[in-house]
Amino acid sequence: MVSMKKQTQPVMMSILVMLAGLLISLTSYASTYATVSKNKVTKNELFRLQIITDTKASSDDLNLDPLRKDFYVDRPSFGTSVNIINGDRSVRSQWDVSIAATRSGILTIPSFTVGNEKTQPIAIQVGNDPTLPSDDEIVEIHSTLGQSTLYPNESTLLHVRLMLKTDTRHMQNPQIQPPSAEGVTLEAASQPDQHREIINGLAVTVLEQSFRITATKAGDFSVTEPVFTGTMLYSGMRGQTKVHAIKTTPKVFPVKVLPQPANYQGVWLPTSSLSLKQTWVNGEGKPVSSASAQMNVGDSLTRTIQLQVRGLSQERIPDIQVSYPDSVRVYKEKPEYKTLDNGDTLMTLKQVLIPNQAGHIEIPGISLNWWDTINKKQKKSMLTGLNLEVAQGKPVETMMSVPQAPAAPAAAPAKVIKEKDAGYWPYLTAGFALLWLITFILLVVVYRERSHTSKPTTEKTQPDQSAQITLKQALKQKDGIRVQQLVNQHLAQFPGDEETQQNIQNEVNRLQAIIYSSAPDDYDPKTLMQLLTQLEKQAKKREKNQADSLPQL
Repeated sequence: MVSMKKQTQPVMMSILVMLAGLLISLTSYASTYATVSKNKVTKNELFRLQIITDTKASSDDLNLDPLRKDFYVDRPSFGTSVNIINGDRSVRSQWDVSIAATRSGILTIPSFTVGNEKTQPIAIQVGNDPTLPSDDEIVEIHSTLGQSTLYPNESTLLHVRLMLKTDTRHMQNPQIQPPSAEGVTLEAASQPDQHREIINGLAVTVLEQSFRITATKAGDFSVTEPVFTGTMLYSGMRGQTKVHAIKTTPKVFPVKVLPQPANYQGVWLPTSSLSLKQTWVNGEGKPVSSASAQMNVGDSLTRTIQLQVRGLSQERIPDIQVSYPDSVRVYKEKPEYKTLDNGDTLMTLKQVLIPNQAGHIEIPGISLNWWDTINKKQKKSMLTGLNLEVAQGKPVETMMSVPQAPAAPAAAPAKVIKEKDAGYWPYLTAGFALLWLITFILLVVVYRERSHTSKPTTEKTQPDQSAQITLKQALKQKDGIRVQQLVNQHLAQFPGDEETQQNIQNEVNRLQAIIYSSAPDDYDPKTLMQLLTQLEKQAKKREKNQADSLPQL
């Protein structure tokens, strides 16, 4: 018996030590800890994460960045409370955040540091949902690059077509990262065009835009199409709310820029298509189609030159210089540029020629060297000149040859008419007329003022009660997605200050955290409805101030 007692004493001591260590660990764990609403979820399923500490803290004391590696993280809500029970004072700080796993498998919610304490990591089992839509089922980006081989100064167009196949109201924080380029310049060639299309019976939001890619130096480079990012809320197969984080994988286009040929002569002009035309119009507005024309000194001749090139912006098109003889005065207009529907650039140059001496004048032609980027060889485009036979013109007539106008007949002697003094009657009549006119004006003014004041004031449109009823029904049914949609519509209809909008969003986040928790609590929508009413009053007050500031008619 004595030996058995001696053997049980070390065992009891070990158990006591283990219990003491467990109590100590539980005590330290209880001061700062993390909990989740569920630890078995499907991919993209929203669930709630809480970090609680029994010390006073601020919202910036918690860093959630380590969580973003494997989870979608919504905007957290933070609160601090102070409780005094029987003279004992306690402080409690709490962070609530909705998260969703972005991949399947066994994921770990990492440990968080609050002050000098850390929370325990939590393992989350994430399964696949067969109803989960792919990124291509939500958004598609189709990009096409006009040419993959360029020469320095040559450009091509990148056409981008983005199709969003879901209701934009279901999207949160949609963002489009513009295309990028390495080794070549990139600029917008058109304004973005957003419209709706029906594709295979589905209403799709389409965004289209073109970008100009211009080569500057030889080498191997690349162009990357835009990237779409955003999150979408939808219901899972068991009715649970899910958030789908979307990020498209961009397509990369290789671009090879060839060096300028060493044997090229003239101003460097690389293009795959070039057209050079001209027209002649005389001073009477009639076209000149022959190789020669008859003119007089001082007559005008308009020469219009049109250069159409492909794959060059207007900054890359060289000036057309023509050396005219001294016997011709030249008035040049600034070139006009236009981008055609096929992407070509059209330059129009007008020059007015006026001969200043008689005789034979040769108007020179124009030759333009350019590099054919398709056939990779130098070409020359030419315009013919014009031969002018200029006459002296009609002599200036002398003053003696100008017919004199007939002399005006002598004016008859003025007839003197004597008037008899009318006395004071004209003045008295004018006074009565003036008084009558003033009385009439006063009556008109009084009538207008009375008509303005007697008009019934337009009754202010009462707020749409149906929207409030629908929101209350969604709150009662605890439909988080519907509540988010209705609140977004209200924010768009009644924009207010950022603080009120932020408070409303915090209330919606708190509501969703309660709805989608494993043990949902009752939520009082009174605060949310008060904030929405406050936002509506701010918008109406701002409209009233704008109306009051308008000048009275």
